[in-house]
Amino acid sequence: MPEETRVPIARVFDIYLYQDELKEVIPEGASPEDSSIAADNFIDLWVKKQLMLKKADLNLTPEQKDFEQQLEDFKQKLLIYTYRQKFIEQKLDTNTNYEDIATYYNENLQGFLLNREVVKAYLAKIPLNVPDMHAALKFVSSASPIDSANMIKFCAQYGGSFTNFNGIYTDFTEVLTLLPITVTNHETFLKQGKTIIAEDEGFKYLVRLYDVVYKGMPEPLESIDHNIKEILLTKKKKQMLDELEMNLFNDALNHKNIEYYTY
Repeated sequence: MPEETRVPIARVFDIYLYQDELKEVIPEGASPEDSSIAADNFIDLWVKKQLMLKKADLNLTPEQKDFEQQLEDFKQKLLIYTYRQKFIEQKLDTNTNYEDIATYYNENLQGFLLNREVVKAYLAKIPLNVPDMHAALKFVSSASPIDSANMIKFCAQYGGSFTNFNGIYTDFTEVLTLLPITVTNHETFLKQGKTIIAEDEGFKYLVRLYDVVYKGMPEPLESIDHNIKEILLTKKKKQMLDELEMNLFNDALNHKNIEYYTY
C-alpha cells in the first residue's frame, strides 16, 4: 500500500503505526469489543517499544549498536548445534543393553543412595462393618500372591478399595498420606513387621509390605534404570561428538586443509 494512502493511528517521534498493521493482531471473527481491546493493547506495546528503541539509539555508541559480529557468532553456533543434533539423530543407537545399565549402577552405588524410605506394598481400605474381617486380616498377613489376589476380590465384594501403587517402589511418606496414623521415625516403624493395620471411624486400613529399602541404602535399580539409560545415552552422544570433531580435524589435516602460521 502506498505510504500516502495509509491511515496512521499512532506516532512516536518520526515513526508511524498504520491502521493496516492492526489486521495481523486482531483475531478473525473477534467481537467489536475484543477487537478494540486487542488493538489498544497492541498500540500501547508498540508505543513503549518505539520509545525504548529511540532511547537506546540516542544513548548507545555506534560500536555498541553494531551487532554484526554477535549475529555472525550466533549464526555459527546455531549451525553447529543443528548439525550436531542431526548427526546424533542419524547415527545414535538408542538401544541400551540392560547389562550395561546394571554395570553402571553397581559401579556408582554411592551416587544412588536414598534420602528416604521406599516400599513395595499394597493398601486395602475396607469398611468396618463388613463380615469376615478376619479373612482380610488373614490375607494381609500372607506374602502369597494368591492371598493378594484374594484381598483384591474381598475389596471388590465388600465395597473396599485396593492399590498396589502400580507395583513399583513408592515413597513411604506417600503411603502414610493414605493412612490415619502419624509416624515420626519411619525406619523404626517399618522394622516392626510386614503389615500395617490401622482404622478410623469408618474403615480399616491393611498394608502389606513386600519389600522395604531404607534411607542410606542404594535405590533399587528397577526404580532408576530409565535414568541410568539416559545417563549412558548422554555419555554416548558426547563420545560420538568428540569422535566427529577428531575425525573432521584429522581428515582436514591429512588433506592439507589446515595450516598454522607463525604469529
